[in-house]
Amino acid sequence: MSEYLQSLNSDTEPTEKCSEVVPGLVSIIIPVFNTEKYIEKCINSLINQTYSNIEIIVIDNHSVDSSGRRVKEIAKKDHRVRLLENKKTMGVGYSRNRGLDCARGEYIWFVDSDDYAELDFLEKMMAYMEEYQVDIVQCCYREFDNFACYRDYLPYNQNKVYSGRELVIYMSQFVGLCGPNVMLWNKLYKRKVWDNYRFYENVAYEDMHLTYKVLYEQERVLWVSDRLMNWRKTITSNTAKTNYKPSAMHELTAYIDRINYFKEHEDEELVALTLKRLYYTATQHYYLNRKYCGDKGKVLREQSIKFLIRKTWEELKNTHIFGTRTWIRFAWIRLFPMEFGRRSIKHRVDFRI
Repeated sequence: MSEYLQSLNSDTEPTEKCSEVVPGLVSIIIPVFNTEKYIEKCINSLINQTYSNIEIIVIDNHSVDSSGRRVKEIAKKDHRVRLLENKKTMGVGYSRNRGLDCARGEYIWFVDSDDYAELDFLEKMMAYMEEYQVDIVQCCYREFDNFACYRDYLPYNQNKVYSGRELVIYMSQFVGLCGPNVMLWNKLYKRKVWDNYRFYENVAYEDMHLTYKVLYEQERVLWVSDRLMNWRKTITSNTAKTNYKPSAMHELTAYIDRINYFKEHEDEELVALTLKRLYYTATQHYYLNRKYCGDKGKVLREQSIKFLIRKTWEELKNTHIFGTRTWIRFAWIRLFPMEFGRRSIKHRVDFRI
C-alpha cells in the first residue's frame, strides 16, 4: 500500500502564474465536470454575493455535457467569470492547481460546482477574518439532496479560535466534527496560506491529502457556527457509500500519507489517532468493496485491505494513548473486520472509542 501511495502522490509544476495580486479581491476556484444541472445555481450564488470584489475561475475538466457552454453564457454577462478548459479529463487536483496558479486575489475560496453558498458568505467571512486577525476562517454548512431536503448534523454552535493542530485532532478523532475541517469549500483563506502548497493531481480525495497539512501549520484558525454553505449529497455523489468505486481506495492512501506526515513531525498523539481512524475506515472499505464491487480488481483490493488492517493493528499495539474500551474494540475488529465495517456504515458508530 505504501508503494501505491508513493506512485499516486507526485507533485507537478504549476503551468500558469498570476502576474500580480489584487488587494481585496477574492479568487473563487470551481472545478467542473459534467454538472450541467447544478452549475448555474452554484455560480449565481457567487455572482450575487453581497461582497462583490471577486473573480470566479471555472475550470472545465473536459465535460461531455453542456457545463462549459453554460459557464460561457454566464461569463458573457458577467466579466468576473472566467472559464479555463482542460484539454483532457484530469484529476480534480489538477483543476484546482490551474485555478490557484492563475488566481489574482488576495483571498482564495474553493467551491464545488454542485454546491451553493449563502449570499452573505463572503461578507461575513471577510468580517470575521478582519475581526479575529486570522489567515483561515471556516464555517458550518447544511446538507441537502435533489429533493430539496435539508439536514444539519453538525453539533457545533460557537465561534472559537483554535490552533490548526486542534482542528486536525478533531479531523482524526471526532466523526461529527471531522467533516468541516477536511472540507475545502467552507473556508476562506488568505492567499499566502497556499504559497507552499499544491494538490496531488492524480488522486481522488485530494482534499484529504492536503487540508490537514494546511491547517497543521497554522497557529490560529477561526471556526464559526454560521451555516453559510450548502453541500449537495445524492445517491450518485462521489462521497456516497453505495456509489463505491475502486478510486475510493484513495481515502486509505490519504490516511497513510497523514500518518507518515505526523511521524516526520514526531507527533505521537496524531500518529496514534490517525492509525485508529485508518483502522476503522479500512473495515468500511472491506465491507463496501465486497458488497458493491464486481470488477476484476475486487479480490486484489480485498487482499490489500486485509493486509492493511493487519499492519495497522500491529502499529496500533505500539501506541499508548487509548483506554480499555478502545482496545477491546481494536481486538474485536481484528477478528471481525467485515462485521464492524457493516455496522459502522449502517449505524452511527462513535469513533472516539
